Amino acid sequence: MVTSLSLSHLARPDFAFLAYAVVLSCLAYLLGRPLVKVVHGLLQADDQKASHRASGLDQAEKGRLKKEDGTLEEDIFQLEKRAFFSKTWLFVCHRSRFDKLGDYHAFDVAGISFFVVLGRDSKVRAFHNVCRHRAYTVVRKPCGTSTRFSCKYHGWQYDDEGRLVKAPKFDESPGFVPEDNGLFEVKLITTREGLVFVNFDASTMNLPFNNVKSHVDLESCSWVGGMDVPCATNWKEIGEFGPDRQ
Repeated sequence: MVTSLSLSHLARPDFAFLAYAVVLSCLAYLLGRPLVKVVHGLLQADDQKASHRASGLDQAEKGRLKKEDGTLEEDIFQLEKRAFFSKTWLFVCHRSRFDKLGDYHAFDVAGISFFVVLGRDSKVRAFHNVCRHRAYTVVRKPCGTSTRFSCKYHGWQYDDEGRLVKAPKFDESPGFVPEDNGLFEVKLITTREGLVFVNFDASTMNLPFNNVKSHVDLESCSWVGGMDVPCATNWKEIGEFGPDRQ
C-alpha cells in the first residue's frame, strides 16, 4: 500500500513534466521549420548574388559580359574605373572656357575629382583636387578665377602651377620640403582645335589622335554655355545612339 501511494505520488509530476516537454517540442518544431526556411532562403539569396557578381566579373574578363550585368553591377563599374577611366584620354572642356589668367574649372569623372586652371604663364594644367596634407578638397567651387588655392582644413596653399606656397606650422619644420608636397598633376593635352583632354595614367603616351585634322573649325569656336542633366543611366548607353543604331 505504501509502495503504490509512493508510485502514484511520483507519477503525477513526471507526467506533467513529460506533457510540458512534449508541448514545447511541438511548438519548437512548428515555429522552427518556417524560421529555418527563412534563414535558408536568405543564405541562398546571398549565395546567388555573390555567384552572380563573380560570374559578371568573370564574363567581363572573358569579353562575354551580358548587357544587364555590364550596366547594373557595381563591381563591374569599379573594374571599369580602374581599367578605362584611369587609363584613357578623357575630353573635359574647350580651351575657350579659360578667358583670364587664373580661370579654373573643377570636374569629377567616375569619382575622380580634379580641376583645370589657366596659369599666369598662359599654360593650362590639371591637378588632382586633393590636398597633400590630409587629402582634403582644395577647390570647392565648380569654377572661378584664382591663382592661389587653399585647403580649409589646415591652411595649406598652392599656386596655379601646383606648388606648395604656404603650410602653417610646417614651413619651419625640420626635414619638411615644400617642393616635395605640391599638388599631384594630371597629364593634360590641348589639341590645335582647342580640345582639352586629361589622362590619369602618368606613364601614358601622347594623345594618339592629336595630329588628326578636324573638318570643323573648332579652334575659332568659343564656349557659349551648357548644363548638367543628372539621370539614371550608364556611360556605355551612349553606344545605343551611334550611327549603326539609327
